[in-house]
Amino acid sequence: MNRGKADGMETNMPVISPGRGVVGFVQDVSEHLATVRSLLHKDTHISVSLKRNNAVGSLVWGDRNSDYRKAYIKDIPNHFKVNLKDTVVTSGFSFFPSGIPVGTVSNTGISTGDNFMTIEINLFNDFSTLQYVYVIKNKLAKEQTELEAKLPNEQ
Repeated sequence: MNRGKADGMETNMPVISPGRGVVGFVQDVSEHLATVRSLLHKDTHISVSLKRNNAVGSLVWGDRNSDYRKAYIKDIPNHFKVNLKDTVVTSGFSFFPSGIPVGTVSNTGISTGDNFMTIEINLFNDFSTLQYVYVIKNKLAKEQTELEAKLPNEQ
């Protein structure tokens, strides 16, 4: 991106596209430029929820996925009912504020063999034509990170 520290950019700031939702987050920042880790990166995980019932899971692009139009939500508890075309939004449990659009459910039948399911979604963003993005400045991000760092390690 053609913005950097001089423009107020910081690492981990959420990046969205106008009217289409999640793109990724700021990964590294220099004085005048920044790099963005896209949602389509294999190591990107974003906390999302189903808008209809607030079931929370982890959005990933997926191993061996080559389709920039699809992603997966892992770790949705099996007791939640998921319907085709349910809307997926950010949950607010990560760097992204809650309610930012992500996509719609396209496949509910992916079983993991345990108490959780994986769901395939169609992303709202068309990453093949993406040109302009917005970066979200969370004024409480530093305070939130410091407070969360004090939590006991729950494993």
